[in-house]
Amino acid sequence: MLTEFQVKNFKSIRDLRIEPGRVTVLLGDNGVGKSNLLEAVGFAGAALADKLDHEFLASRGLRTAEPRFTRSAFAVDDDTRIDFRLTQAQERVGFHVETSASRRGFWKKVLTERGIRSPKETLLLDSFRAAFKAVIQGDDERVSDDELAEFVDGRLAQMFLLDNFDPLKSFLIYAPERRALRSCEQDGQILPLGVRGEGLGALLKTLVADPERLAELRDSLRLVEWFEDLGGELAPHTLRIRDRHLAEGFELRGASDGFLLLLFHFAVVISPDTPKLFAIDDLDAGLDPELAAEALRRLVALAARHGKQILVAARDPAILAGLDLHDPDQRLYTVHRDDRGHTQAERVLAPLAAGEERQSELSEVFNRVLLEGPTPNS
Repeated sequence: MLTEFQVKNFKSIRDLRIEPGRVTVLLGDNGVGKSNLLEAVGFAGAALADKLDHEFLASRGLRTAEPRFTRSAFAVDDDTRIDFRLTQAQERVGFHVETSASRRGFWKKVLTERGIRSPKETLLLDSFRAAFKAVIQGDDERVSDDELAEFVDGRLAQMFLLDNFDPLKSFLIYAPERRALRSCEQDGQILPLGVRGEGLGALLKTLVADPERLAELRDSLRLVEWFEDLGGELAPHTLRIRDRHLAEGFELRGASDGFLLLLFHFAVVISPDTPKLFAIDDLDAGLDPELAAEALRRLVALAARHGKQILVAARDPAILAGLDLHDPDQRLYTVHRDDRGHTQAERVLAPLAAGEERQSELSEVFNRVLLEGPTPNS
């Protein structure tokens, strides 16, 4: 899992660091930089994959822009780099991304830091250095030990980063849209599920064909009172949804917006073909507060069961009723902009229960602070 992420000089972010859990909620108002933070994660993954072209970034859910608009406007004139530092699967890496001098408007990655190497990598490193040195020593043009180490280290770093950071390089920002969800038979740029919801119908058919995953999907959807079953074709290429109050089912595209959103959220976690690490932007959009909180609670359980890691952006504090901060796999960050306009993210820890007769719901605490302000003694 991604356990540390730091970014400097990206859009509204001057310098920000978070430590994600299995499910991490970013809570804040419109325009504070939640989406910018998600895009920074996606940009870092694309850089590690050496795919920083606009087409790749857009297909992953990032809003593309010229380099001068992607770098933070807070930077001084000579600070034109975007810096990243991250840790995943016991591998730490630092790098920066800068505009390529030879291709105006495009980016290049420069590796600046490596963390702990595996025993396998250390063995290969020593072997490669010895082999290269034996070949080079016979040439008239000599290469220093430092130059050799830099060359070999850099090549091996790329080889091992390809394995260790695969989940980050496959990172997507899902922001489902109603039109795409209703056009569920159409595939998007990314298979099996596009960032707007393209291909939902095809993905659901693969889940319906898997009895164990179908059972999980059914159980998750039963938080909707009228839902009875999913599966069986009502018409060619169209799945049937059964309403327990109705004699016959109806087409997937005929479901309500809220139900389609829930289908999307649960399917993306349950499917074995979707990324191991992804984000959902505005999870609470289109869902009533109670339903959004329950959806989050179920997503947390599904993520643990299927080995997924999720970053969630939300605006309504009511969603926090579905979050248990006593579980170390669940994290909450409040996102805001300070008086200089810099996006900041502050982690909220679980409240202490000692000596308290009743523990307030997390969402209740947030709403009270937002509406009434802090108490005089706080």
